[in-house]
Amino acid sequence: MTTKLKRGAYKWVDRGVYGRQTSNGMRYGISYVIPAQIAIDHGISRERREIVGSTITIARLRRAERITQVDAGDFSFLRDFQGQVPTLDEFWPDYLAHAKTTKKASWGTDVARSRPLLAFMGRHPMDRITPWTIDQYKISRDGQVGPRTINMELQLLRHMLNCARDWDIIDVDVAALFRKKFLHVPERPIRTLSDDEEARLLAAAVDHVADVCTLSLHMGLRMKEILAIEIPHCRFDERILAVLGKGGRTRDVPMNTTSERVLRRRVAGAKDGALFHWGGARIKRFYHAWYNALERAGIDDLDFHDLRRSFGCRLLAAGVDLVTIQKLYGHKSIQTTMLYLGVTSQSKMDAVRRLETRVNLAPSIAHGETRAKREGA
Repeated sequence: MTTKLKRGAYKWVDRGVYGRQTSNGMRYGISYVIPAQIAIDHGISRERREIVGSTITIARLRRAERITQVDAGDFSFLRDFQGQVPTLDEFWPDYLAHAKTTKKASWGTDVARSRPLLAFMGRHPMDRITPWTIDQYKISRDGQVGPRTINMELQLLRHMLNCARDWDIIDVDVAALFRKKFLHVPERPIRTLSDDEEARLLAAAVDHVADVCTLSLHMGLRMKEILAIEIPHCRFDERILAVLGKGGRTRDVPMNTTSERVLRRRVAGAKDGALFHWGGARIKRFYHAWYNALERAGIDDLDFHDLRRSFGCRLLAAGVDLVTIQKLYGHKSIQTTMLYLGVTSQSKMDAVRRLETRVNLAPSIAHGETRAKREGA
């Protein structure tokens, strides 16, 4: 095979023989079908796939051997595969060690999302996770959590299976396995905090929650970005906060008077360099305190991330341009910022219409100048 494939991609090169690009180069595998009753007896699928070697010739010879065995009713070779593929439970420690190295900012989230997955299908061998298994998992989670959460759990499962495939532990078409499996998530209306709600929220919030909310509203920071702030990040002489954002990217966010006052107070009470701590330990999340504050303030349907959105919407209403807001948010693309702030086609049309007065005047001005030149000539 001369065509260069993307990592994990398949290409059929002969009848029942395919090539797959792996981290170790091109590998070739075979596909064949066994009788339905034999598949049921062994608890496997009828279509069998095996990774054979690094050449097409070896793959062709192995497939011919398997076809001969199947035609002769000799299925002893199936015993060779018993117990070779780990269950999801057995694979999880290897995946977690990999995630701690490659996903340093989010592996803790993977741990939380893995719990319902392992509880439901932890004993499944990884090559026996089927579309039916995924559908049954979605049914089991329906009513417990929302569709967005279910999708994030399925994304973790897909990533685990992709890793197992790349490490030659399984040979599964992961893309086909998850085709049309993710749930539709209804678009949530843009939600921002009103001035009255802000006053009630800050009055109802405990000390550290009120400070986190204030920093999000005045600097547009994510919850994790705020909780990760340490003393060296605060450059008060420049009135700049160095923020560690998504993907390990850093950005400088200016302080205003309100945010500087909060940061100076937190620095004065910092412990082991961390500005936000509780009971002697660094605060990693505070969802319970957040929802308690919302309940005391009488505010419904508000996510913490809506504070970050409120920051941008307020800047937009004050006439700040989208590019500046994008930089403050730390977005790679301005399209993300536009979606974030609900900048729609209608709002863009309204903006263009503001030029109508100027545009309508322009032809008459130009015509008057031309006529004056002619008369002068």
